[in-house]
Amino acid sequence: MMTRTTIRLFSLRSHWLCLFLLAGTVLLSGCGSGAEAVPSGQVSGNVTFDGSPWTTGRINFASSTTGAGAYADLQEDGSFTLPAELPAGEYKVFFTPVGLGDQPPAEPGQPEPATTLEGLPEKYQSETTTDQTATVKEGDNSLSFSLTS
Repeated sequence: MMTRTTIRLFSLRSHWLCLFLLAGTVLLSGCGSGAEAVPSGQVSGNVTFDGSPWTTGRINFASSTTGAGAYADLQEDGSFTLPAELPAGEYKVFFTPVGLGDQPPAEPGQPEPATTLEGLPEKYQSETTTDQTATVKEGDNSLSFSLTS
């Protein structure tokens, strides 16, 4: 049989347990409840070389601060559209042959894939030597790159 002291003690323990569970729930509800969305933008545009559309290869975007990057193959009219949004920020822009890095090394007796774009100055073909940059802002970004010989 329960006495008044036992009931009071049981009731006090129940209140502390409820308070503890409520506090835990409140604290945990703020943990991992979705990180803040990083502003990002869709990028498209065109590339010209000495005034004419540059249609060969791939355009690459690389951020040295965030490590983000993306690429798109150039179209017949020199246009491009990145397949996914990029986080907003500053990017180096450089050009490579299509497929460079996409496939394993060539089998013995097979030709090696091109590692440079013929006719395009080498300075544009490396992240470390390019002078082309882009600022990606939140939303739609239409960029133009005018390369010269």
